[in-house]
Amino acid sequence: MVSKRANLDHQNPMYSNNVVSWTIHISNLAKHDSHREKAMIEASRMRSFGIEPNSYTLVCLINTSIELGWILYGKELHCYVVQSGFSSNVYIGSSLISFYAKSELLTEAQKVFDEIPCRNIVAWNSLICGYVQSGRYREAMSLVVELERSDVGADSFTINAALTACAQQCLLDFGQTIHSRIVKLGLNWNVVVQNCLIHMYGECGCVDEGVKVFNEITHKDPVSWNSVIGASAANGRLSESLNFLKQMPCPDTISYNEVIHGIAQFGNIEDAVRFLSRMPNPSPSSWNSVLAGYVIQDRAVEALEFFAKMRLEGVEQDEFTHSTILKGVSSLSALTWGRVVHSSCIKSGLDTSVICGSALVDMYSKCGEVSSAELVFHSLPKKNLVSWNTMLAGYAHNGKASEVIRLFEQLKTVPGLAPDDLTFLSVLSACAQGNAGDKLQLGSQYFESMTKEYKISPTVEHCTCMIGILGRRGEAWRAKEMIQELGYWTFGSVWKALFSACCWNGDVKGAETTAAKVIELDGEDELVYVQLSNLYAYHGRWREVSGVRRHMKEIRLLKEPGCSWLEMENLELAYSIEKSS
Repeated sequence: MVSKRANLDHQNPMYSNNVVSWTIHISNLAKHDSHREKAMIEASRMRSFGIEPNSYTLVCLINTSIELGWILYGKELHCYVVQSGFSSNVYIGSSLISFYAKSELLTEAQKVFDEIPCRNIVAWNSLICGYVQSGRYREAMSLVVELERSDVGADSFTINAALTACAQQCLLDFGQTIHSRIVKLGLNWNVVVQNCLIHMYGECGCVDEGVKVFNEITHKDPVSWNSVIGASAANGRLSESLNFLKQMPCPDTISYNEVIHGIAQFGNIEDAVRFLSRMPNPSPSSWNSVLAGYVIQDRAVEALEFFAKMRLEGVEQDEFTHSTILKGVSSLSALTWGRVVHSSCIKSGLDTSVICGSALVDMYSKCGEVSSAELVFHSLPKKNLVSWNTMLAGYAHNGKASEVIRLFEQLKTVPGLAPDDLTFLSVLSACAQGNAGDKLQLGSQYFESMTKEYKISPTVEHCTCMIGILGRRGEAWRAKEMIQELGYWTFGSVWKALFSACCWNGDVKGAETTAAKVIELDGEDELVYVQLSNLYAYHGRWREVSGVRRHMKEIRLLKEPGCSWLEMENLELAYSIEKSS
């Protein structure tokens, strides 16, 4: 006869000192959404009975922490892993990397990765995917290259992540190299990999190559069709996109959305509206595509009317809807409409989302309401690099150089975030404003930090800012050297920046030389002649002033009268949006 105690031992692990029984019990609970918290409680009870978790228990608990979003608990587990001597365990390490990556704490994920003595492909893929999902594509690609040089070797998950990074950065050469690697690994039969290839070629503008991959797929799935439809539509090949849509066995909403997005972006927006009205089951994304089309085509007023129509017809408006219309509002600097949309965000519960919050910061900044932008920024419970960059750009746009520098120094202390090229563009732009010696010196230091510490290659915009900084420091000769070193001597914008710097310093000879270069590269420029005339006048060289004005008259380059933008107060439209909210 089986005793009652033996029966309880079988049903409940608390009557057993066997860690395996507890691990199975906890694992079974963790598999169900509604029981995950109980699984964590049971893990605590297990330890209260003096039973310590093994590697399988820890992996289960770390993965459950990811599902629950319990960052603090996950960090406590990490401390236990270190104290218990499990740091070298590759399976636990891979789970910790995934935990930190999904929590957007990539600095910590990288540290865990570096501490694993013998990494397996799961560890590599966890970190690579973490960088890709966080938009840090350069770091992801560097890891892929490092992985290829190791003894482990890439698999299909690595390839898909690498292709995603190539697509986002338009790295065609790298993508083609990966394509060759796919063939060598024998993965060209894998439909998921082939779909990623189609997407990559589409994002890089090589539709024909994407179509070639599509035609080679033996068993095409809906993603294959949608990928080739999207690649064609996203590159303005609308007829081709429509042909694929007609050939697709069972088009879904995504299929139609890809086409309508292409029409709205490259075709006639009215055609997109008609296409929307004839769609079998238009989704909110279908409406969003048309809304984005109005904004892309600089028809912001009509975008606002369409936004109001969406509300009146009860179409769900998500983060993309509000961020898109806020972009349109920003292009008009229409503060009244911006506040109406902000009100809509609040009523939809989206004002604290990182996407809408960043769009609101951008809108208020471009409308000159920096204090409102600051309030939104600081109210965001979670900020990503886009949020920080938007606020930095807002300060720079409104001439608040000190605030840019203060916020930048604060950003550098945020775990898991690293400044990118856009961050430094705002910082250098702020340092180039005015002629304060301390900020000009800081600008040079930040530029050096960008290239050496953060390994960011300077763009033509960075170069333009630095020319302004060096010019104001009276170091125009260094600015010329920079133009040559960076290879931007064929860009009119950098010579225009150097020309302005020469005018700032009263360097007539330098201004004449650089003005000739600007005109050679960009053609006749009214502003260049006006600045040159003012410089001559400053030095009392009236004959040259007369010569410049006579030349402007001969080539019919007359100065247009200035005008100011008065915001269109369409109160009826604003009222309709507010009422429908």
